[in-house]
Amino acid sequence: MKNKRTISLGNHFEKFIQLKVKSGRYKSPGEVIRSSLRLFERHEKRAHNMDDEDFDPIKFMQEVEEELQLEQELRDRDKHRHF
Repeated sequence: MKNKRTISLGNHFEKFIQLKVKSGRYKSPGEVIRSSLRLFERHEKRAHNMDDEDFDPIKFMQEVEEELQLEQELRDRDKHRHF
């Protein structure tokens, strides 16, 4: 289910998003925002887990790499689907 939000990003982030879409790496502004939020979510998880005695940095990095690989596969699949 898609949830729509209206947000004000300011000129800096508007230009940043436009550049990323124009580069072809992302198909839409929404993809840029979702990718950014996933990165922010990982950052927050890492910051929270750094205080956890059971935090395993190697396992965490493996999870990050898996997520990045999945994101790339989804972008590649979407590119092939639209052409």
